[in-house]
Amino acid sequence: MRVPNQRRLLPFAVGAGAGVLSGLFGVGGGFVLVPAFSGLLGLTQRRASGTSLVAVIPISAAAAAGYATSGHVDLFVAVLLVSGGLLGAEVGTRLLDVLALRVIRLGFAALLIAAAARLVVGPASGGTMHFGVGTDVALFALGGLTGLLSGLLGIGGGFIMVPGMLLLASMPTALAKGTSLAAIIPTAIFATTRNVRRGHADVKLGLAVGGTGAVSALVTSRLFVGLNPKTSNVLLGALLLVLAVSMARKGMVNADDDGSIDGRSRRQQSDGNIDVFGS
Repeated sequence: MRVPNQRRLLPFAVGAGAGVLSGLFGVGGGFVLVPAFSGLLGLTQRRASGTSLVAVIPISAAAAAGYATSGHVDLFVAVLLVSGGLLGAEVGTRLLDVLALRVIRLGFAALLIAAAARLVVGPASGGTMHFGVGTDVALFALGGLTGLLSGLLGIGGGFIMVPGMLLLASMPTALAKGTSLAAIIPTAIFATTRNVRRGHADVKLGLAVGGTGAVSALVTSRLFVGLNPKTSNVLLGALLLVLAVSMARKGMVNADDDGSIDGRSRRQQSDGNIDVFGS
C-alpha cells in the first residue's frame, strides 16, 4: 500500500515524537505509535500493534543508552522484569490472534487510565530502595504483565513499569525510567519475532519509524534525565488520559470485530506493508 506524497513524512514525525516521549518518561512510545499507525496510515489494529513493537526496539535502546551513561539503570531489577516479560509476551502474542478488536482497544484504554491515575496521585520519586523475596516476586509479576501488554497491544509497557517500580521497590524516578527502558528491549524483540511469524508486523515501516525515534530518544534522555519527578509524572499522566479517551471512544463506537476503524471498512485498511519511500 503506497502512502500519498503529502503523508510520507507522517511516520517519521510520529517516530520522532515517540522518541521524545521515550526519553522523557522511560516508555517505549507504543501508546503513541499504535493509534498513529491505525489512524494515520490505516493499518489494522493487529498490524499496528505488531509494527509498533518493531519501532519500540530501537527507540527504547537509544533512550536506555542515554540513561545508562548517567548510571540510571538497575540491571538486577531489569533481569527480573525481563524474565517475567518473556512469559507474558508469549501469551500476549497468542491472544492477539483471538481477541476482538473492541476488547483490545477498551483494554488499552483502561490500562492507560489506571497508569495515569497512579502517576498523578502516586509518589513523585522513590525513597530508600528495598528488595526481598516478596519484592522480587512482585517485580517478576510486573514484568509478566508488561510482556502481556507488549505482545497484545504493541506497547513497550513503560507506563506500567515505571509507576510499578516506584510503588514496589521505592526506586528513584530516573532509575525507574532507565531500568524500564532496558527491560523493554528484550521483551519487545521476543514479541516481535512472534508477530512477524504471524504476519502482524510491517518490519520496514517499523524500522524506519524506530530509526527516526532513536535519534530523538537519545538526545531527549540525555537532556532531561534530571527532569523533576513530579513534573514528569503529571505530564505523562495527562498524556495517557488523552490517549485513553481517544482509544475508548473508538472501542465503544467505531471499532468492530471485522476490523473497521472510524467508519472505514476493511478494504480501506491495510494488512500489507506500507510504502513510505515512494518505491
